[in-house]
Amino acid sequence: MSDKASGSRPYLPSLALVLVLLVVIAGAAGAFIYSGLYNIGADAPHSRIVFNALETLRDNSISRHARGIAVPSDLDTTRRVEAGAALYQEMCTGCHLGPGLEKTELSQGLYPAAPELARGDDLSPAEQFWVTILSEAGPSLHRRLAGARPAFPLSRARRR
Repeated sequence: MSDKASGSRPYLPSLALVLVLLVVIAGAAGAFIYSGLYNIGADAPHSRIVFNALETLRDNSISRHARGIAVPSDLDTTRRVEAGAALYQEMCTGCHLGPGLEKTELSQGLYPAAPELARGDDLSPAEQFWVTILSEAGPSLHRRLAGARPAFPLSRARRR
């Protein structure tokens, strides 16, 4: 006899069971995170699933945080390119290299590997700015530039 004919409904777990399962899963995840079992060291490659999750998080974060960044119209002026090139040479080439530079012991030892920014990427100018100043270099470069934001040229100068 079919379910319709017998008047019975397919079995669905109760709300209480679903909530208990969610609490157990959250507790297990919390215990794993706080246990320190996962080796997050820079010398231990991530599992494929963790690497993919981090890569997806990075890409989506860049897209989201770059929204609304106003890109100056004079990025290719000599003044901006020279200013960016000087900053890039001083603060970025150790990890990200530059045109004509060979890999260094530092750049080869990073995990995950720092992208060679001079090779280009598929990021918009706003995304390049966010990556260059607000995420990749992190607070140290952002504080050093003290809000002056001359670093837009970094995204252009790093390719020259």
